[in-house]
Amino acid sequence: MPKPSMVLAVQVVLDVSDIERAATFWGALLGQEPGLPRANGQFVTVGALIGTTWLVLQRVPEGKTVKNRVHLDFTVADVDAAINHILALGGRTVREVREGAGHFVTMADPDGNEFCVAAYARSRTGERIPAIAPPAGP
Repeated sequence: MPKPSMVLAVQVVLDVSDIERAATFWGALLGQEPGLPRANGQFVTVGALIGTTWLVLQRVPEGKTVKNRVHLDFTVADVDAAINHILALGGRTVREVREGAGHFVTMADPDGNEFCVAAYARSRTGERIPAIAPPAGP
């Protein structure tokens, strides 16, 4: 039996050059109101990705030059709608793959930080878990 984790919360931090633009992009994508800049405008917490996992933006002077070694994967109910939404926010498509019933897209935010959207997630053993659409509003 595994021991309980010492980790209480996780913060995923993205390096960005324009923190206001990035906060607007990620806030709109995640449907959250970003917090106020702190530490002389160096950091903004966008909000919770899930539970106690938070997305934080860090302003850095240099631009992105190589592929991200780590990226976020988002499961969505409608990949095409997500692509259109991300493009409207100022993101861009990096790569799109349609294989059989699978459809996933690598996107990039305005700073070039890559992330993927797909209509499925993966279980711990690698099986696909289909996206479940949120219930319709009133």
